[in-house]
Amino acid sequence: MTTYEYFHKIEYPVSKIFNDMSNRGTCIDPEYIKILQANLESQRAPIEERIKNELGNINLNSPPQLLKAFALKGITPTKQGKPSTDKKNSDLYRRWGHLPLVKDYGEWNDLNTLIVSFCVKYLERNTSIVHPFFNQTGTRTGRLSCSDPNLLQIPKHGENGKLVRSMFIPRPGMLLGDCDFGQIEPRILAHVSKDPNLCNLFREGVDFHSFTAERLKISRDKAKVLNLSVGYRATYKSVSQQLKCGEKEAQNEIDKWWSLFPTLRRWQDGLIFDSKRSGFCATLLGRRIKIEDLSHGNSWRREGAERQLINNITQGSAAEVMKLAMIKTVQHIPYLGLLIQVYDQLVFESSSIEQVISAVKYCMESCIALEVPLVVDCKTGPNWGEVV
Repeated sequence: MTTYEYFHKIEYPVSKIFNDMSNRGTCIDPEYIKILQANLESQRAPIEERIKNELGNINLNSPPQLLKAFALKGITPTKQGKPSTDKKNSDLYRRWGHLPLVKDYGEWNDLNTLIVSFCVKYLERNTSIVHPFFNQTGTRTGRLSCSDPNLLQIPKHGENGKLVRSMFIPRPGMLLGDCDFGQIEPRILAHVSKDPNLCNLFREGVDFHSFTAERLKISRDKAKVLNLSVGYRATYKSVSQQLKCGEKEAQNEIDKWWSLFPTLRRWQDGLIFDSKRSGFCATLLGRRIKIEDLSHGNSWRREGAERQLINNITQGSAAEVMKLAMIKTVQHIPYLGLLIQVYDQLVFESSSIEQVISAVKYCMESCIALEVPLVVDCKTGPNWGEVV
């Protein structure tokens, strides 16, 4: 697909859809948010008291104060060699996560984030409808970004995450529909690599994680870790941390995983070789993404670039499939009240939800022909947290 075709067949039509979604807006329930805030604050208070009994009366939102207090307890978390309590990237939870104090801080931090980012900020808007800005050029891969408010930050898992999602409601007389592509990135990898084992399991409707677990004689949870990491060039160090095992055992599991999908490995190796020469990779429909450091002398940076290469192709291609799905859906269901697109998920509202959700499922699953079928999971409910 040429750049001209890419723009006029994908980016331009989907930009109108994003604009319509923003103008329509998504309803929230301010009274529910007030109750939720009180609930979360009641959970946070005793945890905060326990922490301050250990660390003193410090400001838990102040990293310098927190790091100093932790240091007095022999806890010195770092991120890339510098002191940090960043939940995602520091080694606080990996090294000291077994300590009651650190567990308490992790729970406090989660609750505080929900209160500040969702309850307080949404109530400050003093409105029952939010109109987020959907930015289709906000990421290098072509995936959507969102702001004011950022609906991509809405927690997806856990009981409190469900409570937060419940603040998003449909308009009176309507229900919410939620349609989600199932395992779209592994399906993209199957399509582009033509790996026979990977393609066959999706064609036959076999569960990816159960397939790996049965073939490698491991638990499904362990298989899930391998499926979601090894195919993206994860190293034995990363896998050993996720599986909580030794590095030799992790490398053995990686080798066994690749033995199931040798064609996928050869395709990735060839892709890396070609991308070293060209300096970029191309998604399913031809979007070019620049990749640096594939030939870097430092192995850490080189392997990181290889992971970025595979990740960008799968994420970028999945984003293209979602955009095609949105275009086809709106063309076939012009009365659809589309509200939110979160990665591989579409959320909409309708007064005839069962009829509409069936049509949305058809449009999403037939938006593009791949080597393997696309599968969409559909749910409905009175709010986003209760879609079942």
